Amino acid sequence: MKKIILLIPSCLYFLLVIAQTGNGKISGTIHTAGGQPAVAATVLLLRQNDSSVVKSALPDKQGQFEFNRLADGKYIILVTAVGFSKYSSNMVELNVAGPVAVLPPVNLIPVPKDLTAVKVAAQKPFIERTIDKLVINVASSPVNAGQSAFDVLEKSPGVMIDENDNISLNGKQGTAIFIDGKMSYLTGKDLTNYLRSIPAAQLDQVELMTRPSSKYDAAGISGIINLKTKKNLANGFNGSINTSAIFGYYFKNRDNLTLNWKKNKFNTTFNYGFSYTKNFIDQQTTREFRKDYGSGFNSYQQEDLYFLTTNLPHNFRITTDYTASKNTTLGFGLNGFFTNNKPGVTGTTDIFDSLHNKVNYNTVSTEPHNSVSNLGFNVNLQQKLDKKGKELTADADYVFYHNVNNQVSANNLYNNSGNLQDPLILKDYIPAKLDIYSIKVDYTQPLKKEAKLEAGIKSSYVKTDNNGQYSLFDKQQARWITDTGRSNHFIYNENINAAYVNYNKKINKKWSLQAGLRLEQTNAKGNQATKNIQFEKNYTQLFPTIFLGYTANKNNTFNADYGRGINRPGYQDLNPFQYLVDQFNIREGNPGLQPMFTNDFEVSYNYKNQLNVSAGYTTVKGAFALINSNVEQGNNHIIIQTRQNIGFRRLEVVGVNYSHSLKKWWNFTGSAFLFNNYFSGYPDADLPATSATVCIMNVTNQFPMKKGWTLDASGIYRSKRLEGAYSHALPTYSFSFGAAKKILKNNGTLTLNMNDPFWLMRTDIYTEQSTFYSKTNNHPENRWMTITFNYRFGKTTNQKRRNTGSSQDEQSRVNF
Repeated sequence: MKKIILLIPSCLYFLLVIAQTGNGKISGTIHTAGGQPAVAATVLLLRQNDSSVVKSALPDKQGQFEFNRLADGKYIILVTAVGFSKYSSNMVELNVAGPVAVLPPVNLIPVPKDLTAVKVAAQKPFIERTIDKLVINVASSPVNAGQSAFDVLEKSPGVMIDENDNISLNGKQGTAIFIDGKMSYLTGKDLTNYLRSIPAAQLDQVELMTRPSSKYDAAGISGIINLKTKKNLANGFNGSINTSAIFGYYFKNRDNLTLNWKKNKFNTTFNYGFSYTKNFIDQQTTREFRKDYGSGFNSYQQEDLYFLTTNLPHNFRITTDYTASKNTTLGFGLNGFFTNNKPGVTGTTDIFDSLHNKVNYNTVSTEPHNSVSNLGFNVNLQQKLDKKGKELTADADYVFYHNVNNQVSANNLYNNSGNLQDPLILKDYIPAKLDIYSIKVDYTQPLKKEAKLEAGIKSSYVKTDNNGQYSLFDKQQARWITDTGRSNHFIYNENINAAYVNYNKKINKKWSLQAGLRLEQTNAKGNQATKNIQFEKNYTQLFPTIFLGYTANKNNTFNADYGRGINRPGYQDLNPFQYLVDQFNIREGNPGLQPMFTNDFEVSYNYKNQLNVSAGYTTVKGAFALINSNVEQGNNHIIIQTRQNIGFRRLEVVGVNYSHSLKKWWNFTGSAFLFNNYFSGYPDADLPATSATVCIMNVTNQFPMKKGWTLDASGIYRSKRLEGAYSHALPTYSFSFGAAKKILKNNGTLTLNMNDPFWLMRTDIYTEQSTFYSKTNNHPENRWMTITFNYRFGKTTNQKRRNTGSSQDEQSRVNF
């Protein structure tokens, strides 16, 4: 309780700071050299002492702008517009004697035509809201210097990262992470370690799409987070080095190198990252077994497991663009990921009868070795067809995965006297290959009266080949014998063909509309070759989306959207093979798993790009859920966990996030979300419908100081919640602190972070089904200190990369 109380001050700040404003006002008028109102300009209000962005505005049709409700202080007005030189005002001071300031008329000066190509695009506000996404302009926030892509995501509105490093957007698990429009195939720890290796200085924007348009695969039902990197535009060479030393129970490190080179028509970016990680989870589980609901428990298990995982991932990314002409750009991309993962398990399970007398105990020692090799190739074309925005783009991808899992699991069952009864020594060798081929073509056609039409087609083909070879060790014969009951050879082929049309229209100065329709045809075949079991799935579905925006004035905007989507099973979720944690705890794939379909509604309100309030309603038919089956073998109970479809899920969410510079030394970002999850239609017919409401809060305070210092303090709280269909997680909370210092003439940044210094983040989960009840206490290694050094060299002028890639949905389902 004391730890929860510690969060109250931050939560009170979050609820109260919205009202902290003054009565000052700064206004003015902006024109181009020809005397026309500069309606396309961006106006930034900066603090005079540190140039931090306070507010932003866009001129109206007369070129007028205005900043209201300002606190006393010294400010500077910065005006930027493409094709014009920057304008910076003299210092403007607001105080009790002079709370209102009117600037002299501003006349922007055109940039000479031969220089416009190398000028930096106009600086944008930190957060922007468009009709279908929330955009975080990373470069607009000085506090991001020296941070990583992971740090940027962690502080982004509506983004939440749980104790297992799963990333969600507005409470929807399974959010897809894109990098330059191309799906990142990593998940969990591998993904977050990769994101931590990417310096924030490499990012231009983060796009948060809770409901992607019809241009994207219908599988983006849980939202998309797209990291858009900067593209070097100036001739020459530049880059950055990023290295981190992590001190926890075990030492870890992460390193990253980025190089950019541009000469004339060629532009190349190279990125390489390497990590060494070693983490543990200390887990205790109590299980109680019974015949059915209402009957007494007649058997018990006490399981103590220790998971120790060592990982050595390497990743690289190369992109090259060739500007063949002013209208034609050709691109090539190559990315790779290679890792050797050793997730070892040791532990003991004590078995008790109905009177709590110990009758048996089992020891387990598992030594796995999991290696993953991945290469992805992309070629793309961007062809501008006229000067009005008519454009044709094409992408072709080939992605290859090769995963080899080699594991020996030794289980020894003893009676209470210590005599060995039933040893189970299982070896598995499971090579898995996956090939993804995809191609897509997109066309954009501007229309009259501020309208635009988009259309496109896509086709993908996926082949997976998993050959599970299991062997049992016979101690009497002292040799390995093929386990025909577990061995299997699973081959899965899938073809998806899609076409979409999307219409975007600005109806008037207040109303805007975007509507789209996507058609997807799925043809899939599965074959368990060893057991001669086949299946086919063929279906065609329509997925509409619609977005409606209303701009009441320059400070208040409203949005509403609806979309229908699909989430197909991960390829390994369809794989029928077993994975033994120990002989009483087994995970198994499900080739009968069906796709789930979602209808998603959301409304939102945005005030000055500082306050965003949203409410959503989602229904899911055939939702995925991890289901535990209790199988009795003599006096022993075996829990088999598999992913299955349940009848119905409903998610209701209300969220608020607020981001603002409250003082010249205090930048505040806070979010609070309230979710209600409802499940019904369980495979266990005796289990009634379940629901739970959860509150999740995230508060970050950053304090820019003099001489290049920045301090950071963050807190996270999650109340009791549903984890899947049957399981409930108890409340979790943690704090983190950090400091950063710019060095080496501001080309370097040295950062110190303390993650969960009080070791508060622990996950306790309990599960109840008709024949058993279990409670698990997870104590992961979550406390560590990180020292990071980032150094940037060379000169850069940046622009955004075009999103490339056609295999986003297919790669998101790779869950090796």
